[in-house]
Amino acid sequence: MRFRVAYLLPPALLPLAVLAASAVGEFGCASSTAQEALRTFDRAERLATVCVRVATIKDGVRTLIDPVAVPDGECPKVPGATDPSAALAHVVGFVTQTTRGELAAVDLSSSSILDVDRTTPGVDPIVAPTLPTDVAASSDSSTIFVAGGSPGAYALYGAPTVGLLGQGFFVGATPPPSLLAYRACALPSRPSRIFSLPNDATNPFASPGRIAVVLGGTRLDPARVLVLDAAPFTATGSLVPGEIGACPILGSIEVAGAPSAVPSGQAWGDGLGFDGGTAAIPLPGAPAGCKTAGDAGADGGSDAGAGDAGAGDAGAVPEASDAARIGDGARDDHYLYLADSARPVVHVIDVADPAKPKELAPYVLTSAVDATRVGGTLSVAVSPPTRNFKRFLYAIDSVDGSIAVFDATDPTTAARAPLQRPHPEANPFQAPDRLVFGAKAAQVAFARHDFPLLRDAKGNSLPSPKTGLLCNPNPGATDDGVAYTANGNYTATALGPNRLRGIFGFVTLTNGEVTVIDVDDWDAPCRRPADLGGTVPVSDATPTMPVGPSSDPYGAPIAASGATTDEAYYPVSAPHRPRTSYFLREDADQGRKIPALASPPTLSLVDAPLPTQGPEAAKYPTILPTTTAVRDFTLADPASVRDASVTTPSATSVPGVRLSWEAPELQVDQTWTVAYEGVLPGFDGLSGRLSSTDGEKSLILAQPDALFCRRGVEDAYAGRERATRLTPALATSGGAPSRNPAKTLADYVQITNDVLPSSDPWWTDGVLPSSCEAVLPGSANQRQALCQATFGNVSDELLERDLPILEAYDDRLVLGRFGYTDRAKGISAREVVAADGSNADLLRRARCCFQDRVSFQVRAGASFVAVGSASGYLHHVSRDPSGACVLSCSDRERLLESRVFPSPRPTAPAGFVAVDRNSPLAFRNPFFSFVAYEAAPGAVGAGQTTAPGRDMTFRFQTRGGYSSLIYNLAAQSSAVSPRSLQYIESLGELAVVDGSAQGLVLIDLSTLTLGRPSVN
Repeated sequence: MRFRVAYLLPPALLPLAVLAASAVGEFGCASSTAQEALRTFDRAERLATVCVRVATIKDGVRTLIDPVAVPDGECPKVPGATDPSAALAHVVGFVTQTTRGELAAVDLSSSSILDVDRTTPGVDPIVAPTLPTDVAASSDSSTIFVAGGSPGAYALYGAPTVGLLGQGFFVGATPPPSLLAYRACALPSRPSRIFSLPNDATNPFASPGRIAVVLGGTRLDPARVLVLDAAPFTATGSLVPGEIGACPILGSIEVAGAPSAVPSGQAWGDGLGFDGGTAAIPLPGAPAGCKTAGDAGADGGSDAGAGDAGAGDAGAVPEASDAARIGDGARDDHYLYLADSARPVVHVIDVADPAKPKELAPYVLTSAVDATRVGGTLSVAVSPPTRNFKRFLYAIDSVDGSIAVFDATDPTTAARAPLQRPHPEANPFQAPDRLVFGAKAAQVAFARHDFPLLRDAKGNSLPSPKTGLLCNPNPGATDDGVAYTANGNYTATALGPNRLRGIFGFVTLTNGEVTVIDVDDWDAPCRRPADLGGTVPVSDATPTMPVGPSSDPYGAPIAASGATTDEAYYPVSAPHRPRTSYFLREDADQGRKIPALASPPTLSLVDAPLPTQGPEAAKYPTILPTTTAVRDFTLADPASVRDASVTTPSATSVPGVRLSWEAPELQVDQTWTVAYEGVLPGFDGLSGRLSSTDGEKSLILAQPDALFCRRGVEDAYAGRERATRLTPALATSGGAPSRNPAKTLADYVQITNDVLPSSDPWWTDGVLPSSCEAVLPGSANQRQALCQATFGNVSDELLERDLPILEAYDDRLVLGRFGYTDRAKGISAREVVAADGSNADLLRRARCCFQDRVSFQVRAGASFVAVGSASGYLHHVSRDPSGACVLSCSDRERLLESRVFPSPRPTAPAGFVAVDRNSPLAFRNPFFSFVAYEAAPGAVGAGQTTAPGRDMTFRFQTRGGYSSLIYNLAAQSSAVSPRSLQYIESLGELAVVDGSAQGLVLIDLSTLTLGRPSVN
């Protein structure tokens, strides 16, 4: 069974009437009835939480008391199966509602909205300023601050926490609360965020501290940060209740930081835990026109097959003319990180000195794929420190909803460009400096979560729970980390995808999914194969694992018996990668969750099956796995999961491919077709105009909307570049190919519209252009008959309909013709003829017989073309400054490949040479590799060719696709608009504030289920 968090969703959300009724079980009866229309959250936006003591133990009896704000540590997590009425302290959240201008008080420990006024029917919220923009609790939890965003009445309101509870925790006769009756101060412009700042970092409960107010900025008022003293808002403070006074500003600063030159970001860690794995993955060779591997060359990498805008300079600074607009932010210690919605930057404000806040250099969302892109930053979050004392800043890019990852360990010295993923060439579908999801990211947050160890490795009770331990599979380990191994004595939640121990990111997407991101998984050393030593040959890219008597969690090539999950990849929990929802292994319960073929490839021609084994199979092409000498850094590659050994093609050979293991997250379940001279997708329904500028030595097919480069068309120039690398390899392959790659590798246009009937006016004098009268002499019937004889019907697929592409540009193609050494052998005996006078007769007929306009499709010349049902047609064709289609020189795009030239079938056994996956003879894309062989020379009949026939097609299905760990908010309602995200450490739960139907959702990170019924 496929395991996803979404399977564990609760029943339909409880209506507020039920929640309100359940909330009064301890404190009395609600005055509302089931018939009364009760109000739910209305555009919930922001959340602030405090811990409130509501009871005490007196003479062994739990006794209710007037609520008191207390430190968060007094609010232990309330398990879902435990009656919250037994707790002495509850976690209370205050949620802004922007439509009505209200503040809802929510008892998060019991998932109920507090009725702050029990003298009126229904559940009453707290009256707040119209358009409240944010809410925060003071550092000592004694005061709740609300930012008012009503035009002309911008203010900061402060009220005692217990006063806002009103009669929600009913003991005494508490009057109904209203923020408007408490202390407030006027702000010069609209506030967007507020942050609590402690006076005393070692004891934040010593005083109410300070408040940082972020003014978002307008055309007339620049964005600013004000640091205010929180004391005037308290009961003994100088501000007058019910009045709006002057704000007690300690210091302020205008947010105006603009980026200067930004160096390229460094690669983030690969999660191996030991030295190694930083060398580039060996790749197929670069096109002949590239200066060096990775050189962008003349093309600049634009319009590459992955759909990005090309390789750009990561150090370029995007320009933006608008002033700063701050919509979101995050605080870490005395640093504020402010998302600028108008510019692609994150401002950094140091408020350590409240009287003199200062702005540091901003983080810049440069783009490695589009240096000219200008957008903004939607939301930011800062991680807790990892085990190696790293902090990370996640920033959501407004352009595409992707996430940039920054090093925020030391904001004064950290690089200002996004970190880059290690080995980006292994997954060209992801930008090298972004996390990209299936939908746009809306909000992001981090959580530090653990399952504290109550007993040591020997089973002895610990005086206090231990937390932060690395799982240790080392046979020589003596530390308590062995308790977390697969065979350890910690069994409450088993080692695997659902046990969240460490630092994790959580991203809400616009489609309602909450995705879990691995940042620092403390179980990572145990999520691995049992044997990392192996017998597979290694290369320079393979890391060297420490060996010897070490007890380090990352120093065990062979783990202790039964200690690991024995998954096929390493690392499974890689930093800044969506967490897998499955074990990446072949599992009796979950099935095979590693790359695999559902069955061997089949071969067909026009849907008629052709043999792939047995004596008759030698008459047809075959595909076989490549070999490789690389044990990749991500894969232990034990013999049990390796592809079948590469053998000489024979009657017993089973067609197959070698699946790739470098990047598990890119694998998806899909169907592949590998067709000889197959059709390139994307040109259905298009037609182009034919013309000539050289007397029909060549034709120009113009179609501005075709985007030939973006759709991966390769002309004769690209074919010759491929042949430069291919020809020497063919010379050592043990046979001669049936076709010369230097003369045949070029895509060609196939005309797909019929010749007009003889009754069409086109054939008459005066309508037919004068330039066509000499080409098509005679009557209308004779003209039409000549064209029909030359080109036939579309279904006839006459060879005259095929015109090779001499030059390809994004908006046009330059076409020639094919010459034939033996026309009876069809496509296997033809070669590309360059622009030449001998082309004129055929090309003039093509122009005149089809009214100068043709519908068409593009086919790959002399090559097999692979197309995936999910990934489509992959290519690394880009557009140079002149608009010409060229092969990209970017290493990151090297595996965006869909073509392979068929090799001659070797004679067995002496002529066989195993083909490496990086050989020019091999096909290799990010998912798999293979070598394609022609038919056996001795098997075909006299006068027949060994080359494949057009549209001979191999089909196969890949399985074992990667599935990310998600929680689907939209499973209950499609009306989802996540507005904010916050981890509540005292509950161990993630709070998702939804501005639409869901209200407030709590996700228990211990069980990855709904914490308790959602509050809506």
